[in-house]
Amino acid sequence: MATYSVSCVGAKLTLDTDQQTVTIQRDPNVLMALPAETVLPVSTLEKAEHKFQDFGYGHGTGMIKFLYPGCPAGGDILLGHTTHENIVQYKGRAANDAKAFLDALNALL
Repeated sequence: MATYSVSCVGAKLTLDTDQQTVTIQRDPNVLMALPAETVLPVSTLEKAEHKFQDFGYGHGTGMIKFLYPGCPAGGDILLGHTTHENIVQYKGRAANDAKAFLDALNALL
């Protein structure tokens, strides 16, 4: 079993390659408007969009948006919090974890 995890803003992102699922577990105290957990089967994903802004010295911010049929259109990060359940944001120090996560996910897509 291989799992890849990324520590995100108010959430934890996990890819389970055996179960072929992407799970977003959120802190309900931080992201109250979104479900505490979102499970996305890899088979339903069309792609994962990734954006990263490097501020240097290991600092920066990244965003991963999962696209699937019927997913919410648009969506963005507002003051570190996403407005849609198919988007997560991570801090620059998690960039290596995010790269490993995306490499493993793209191999399954």
